[in-house]
Amino acid sequence: MTEAAPSPLKETLAEHRIVALGIVPGMDPDLLETVGNVCDSLILIADRGGGVPHDLHGTIRALTEAGKSIFVVPENQSPQAHDQYGTIHITGQPLANAITNGAINLEKANSSHVPEVTQAISEAAAAGLTGSALAERMREQFCFAPGERPARRLASVEGRRAAAAEIDDELRKLGLGGIGTKRAAEELFGRKLDK
Repeated sequence: MTEAAPSPLKETLAEHRIVALGIVPGMDPDLLETVGNVCDSLILIADRGGGVPHDLHGTIRALTEAGKSIFVVPENQSPQAHDQYGTIHITGQPLANAITNGAINLEKANSSHVPEVTQAISEAAAAGLTGSALAERMREQFCFAPGERPARRLASVEGRRAAAAEIDDELRKLGLGGIGTKRAAEELFGRKLDK
């Protein structure tokens, strides 16, 4: 009986080790370094805003300089709020600094998408992509192209009106509809609010 030849795809997938690691404030940078040194690509699951603790930035830089691909996705704490996208707008310095140190923010992904991100990394590695070519492939799949980024809801007049209508609906449910948001808050808190 003849044994089947090993699959090149299987060998490549086995050779490209991918680890998904949840990160938290106070995490020891040595842990990140140890994990990073035993894999080829690292998916960091950050807080829901995509924040990466400052203590990890130097380790991220060292790992990316050593040829590791590091991707950041935010935690998915609320499926209703984050099931479609990851980080739409970078507002915090912790994520911006992680990106400056070589991490790639996968804006269209969050922790719910880790299996898809892992599969995409595996497929890109199987196609022979490594380093910057692998990073570019992930950017194409999981980052917004210019003009593609969804608008922030409160950045437009229509968005603010829709949000105000939702607040008015909620106030009506509480029996405080039609009296204005400030007056309704005063009724709820039982005191006058400053301007």
